[in-house]
Amino acid sequence: MMLAFLGILIGLIPGLHVNLIAPLIKNVENFSFIVVSIALMANFFEFLRSSLFYSPGEGDVLTVHPMRRLTEEGRFLYGIKLLALGGLGGVLLSVIFHPLLLSLIPFVYYEVKPLIPFLLLLISVHLILKDKVPWALTYFSLSGLLGLCALNSNMREPLLPLLTGMFGISSLLSVKKPFKRQMKIVSFILDKVDVMKGLFLGFFSSFALSVIPSIGPSQASMIGAEFERKKKDEVFLISIGCINTSDVLLSLFSLEAIGKARLGAFSYIREVNLPLLLLVSLLTAFFSYFFLIKLSYFLSKRLEKMNLSLLKSSLLSLISFLCFYLDGFKGVLVLFFSTLLGLLAERKSVMKSHGMGCLIIPTLLYYL
Repeated sequence: MMLAFLGILIGLIPGLHVNLIAPLIKNVENFSFIVVSIALMANFFEFLRSSLFYSPGEGDVLTVHPMRRLTEEGRFLYGIKLLALGGLGGVLLSVIFHPLLLSLIPFVYYEVKPLIPFLLLLISVHLILKDKVPWALTYFSLSGLLGLCALNSNMREPLLPLLTGMFGISSLLSVKKPFKRQMKIVSFILDKVDVMKGLFLGFFSSFALSVIPSIGPSQASMIGAEFERKKKDEVFLISIGCINTSDVLLSLFSLEAIGKARLGAFSYIREVNLPLLLLVSLLTAFFSYFFLIKLSYFLSKRLEKMNLSLLKSSLLSLISFLCFYLDGFKGVLVLFFSTLLGLLAERKSVMKSHGMGCLIIPTLLYYL
């Protein structure tokens, strides 16, 4: 029970991450099972944090805009179910294909890695050319400059103010009307093609993420999104959910195959008992899927009663306090400028995904 509470807590509270908890519990018995379960559960409940509290992590940063739109349409629970479905599908696919993945990861890591920066650059240019080029390029460039400053400033948690300001707080400040009454969805029917496409794109993107240390879930989701022509919310949210959870297991497979895990918490694992870890992962995923939907249903009934002004001021105060507590005035300053950039994107009606320049530009400079 304590394990479930800890995973949910890490997922819901901004600034908390399994990488911060792992060193504190690394000597407990069955550490590998505990840390994998916590990581998976936290990644499921991050969907709720980014959707409801406008404080995304690196893995779900691009869900803020589509989830805000769905919430304004009264379809908050629908969006959460799509994310949860993708999350559960990501775990199932990882377990089913783990023998193949264990064979492919070493090959891709050593052979394909040099091509990744050029792929990122190509996708970034493509996205900018599809939008209002002057403002999109300005937003992308300024985001990259801010990212370089934040990531090279010795801050403890640079991604918290960077991503929360650009994608979360700016979106929250742009909400003018109170939340609509949310539809009470008990079940929903999805096009099987959309489900399979979302899972395939998410799993493919997550595989690329698992073997390239400098690529984060957000960049991986951008790569996957470019293969979906219709840009349907259903496909996109399922793929994001898939990336966020399969990232955990693929990081575990990387540890087993090449001795390197993208997730820092897994570096404390001394022995990988893969069959048992896969079983624990499946049980955790099913529990998280159903509990996330139950909790989301409970909260969705109360959305319309929320005082929007109070919600805005409370979240602004909480995020500002966390940024100051973790990184002092540097954190608050990054939060301020990232929020301004997010508001610029809102005002000029350019895609907020260009804000991923804050991670893409530092990644490109690292490789080049």
